[in-house]
Amino acid sequence: MIQTYQKFYQLLSEQQNLSNLKSSIDSFSDQKSLSFQIGYQKNIGVSGCKIISDGLQLFTNLEYLSIDLKSGNQIYSEGMQLIAKSLFYLKNLKGLHIAIEFNLLGEQGAIELGKGLACLNNLLDLSVVIRSFNDINSKGAIGLGIGLQNLLNLMKLQVIIEYNEIGQEGSQSLFQSISKLKNLKTFQIQIGNDNRIMIEGALALGNCFLSLKNLENLECIICDNDIQFEGAQGIAKGIQENKILKRLKLVLESNNIRQQGFQSICEGIMHNKQLTYLQIKIGFSNQIHFSQIIYLCQCLQNLLSIEILDIDLVFDDDEEEEEEEEEEDIKQQNACIQLLNQLIDLLKNLELFESYQGLLYSNE
Repeated sequence: MIQTYQKFYQLLSEQQNLSNLKSSIDSFSDQKSLSFQIGYQKNIGVSGCKIISDGLQLFTNLEYLSIDLKSGNQIYSEGMQLIAKSLFYLKNLKGLHIAIEFNLLGEQGAIELGKGLACLNNLLDLSVVIRSFNDINSKGAIGLGIGLQNLLNLMKLQVIIEYNEIGQEGSQSLFQSISKLKNLKTFQIQIGNDNRIMIEGALALGNCFLSLKNLENLECIICDNDIQFEGAQGIAKGIQENKILKRLKLVLESNNIRQQGFQSICEGIMHNKQLTYLQIKIGFSNQIHFSQIIYLCQCLQNLLSIEILDIDLVFDDDEEEEEEEEEEDIKQQNACIQLLNQLIDLLKNLELFESYQGLLYSNE
């Protein structure tokens, strides 16, 4: 046991990010919190993961654990399996953060991570971050979801997946699993580029929101997944049905949601009159016309409880159409400016102007 601990301590010491781990074996079993990071290009390999796994198994009373594995450590699925194995010994964990950058987990690595998570029945707060190019694909997302659905006591969940091609099938299964976590109050979901969840994945995400009746804080970031207006409508429906949501951050970039999708988002937000914090970012490649800001402003006027408002819109106006209808566009823009001024007046009347962060918009 002493030798195992010493190897564990030596490995983390070499990475120069030991956090709160003691240098001696005295009372290590009583330690409640542990955070460590393996930096970029350390190449710890599967053998290093074995040392981490053996070491973590000794900390049976841990309540909070943070593991951050930066790119270039070559842990592969075998290394993830070893680290996940250690979670079976940490039954007292209430908070877990695990972040994995470019380390080629593969499908099996994500499946093994799901198995490890499934045993942590006391978890209240979980963050799973799988960054670029771990190639977990749809099967990995499904396996991860199978593990997550067992964590029925979770109140706070963050899931970030980028550049992993989880696809429609993987995203549908993942979101269906998360929808079973009825005690969630805070949920952050970020599905980044090159995951290709498409319309079906976005619809499943909207249904997930519908199932999470206790959500008070929601952050939804979907970038470059081509969810189109049907997917945006599904997400909007999930938001609209929530009756207790207080904080909402919604980011949709490069998803081709078009005007139908944007209007659905506006309508979904409009029904959340209890919102105190609202951040919306509708980025490029969504085919949103400047005139749509009129509809947004009309919807925002119903949110009388807003304390902080942050809106960032990028419009994809058609240049040829602008040339043909220049006079009409000028009238529309003047109308938009008038509505913006009305909205600012409304915020002033509500005594919220000091916390108002503004409407930022641009033509690209």
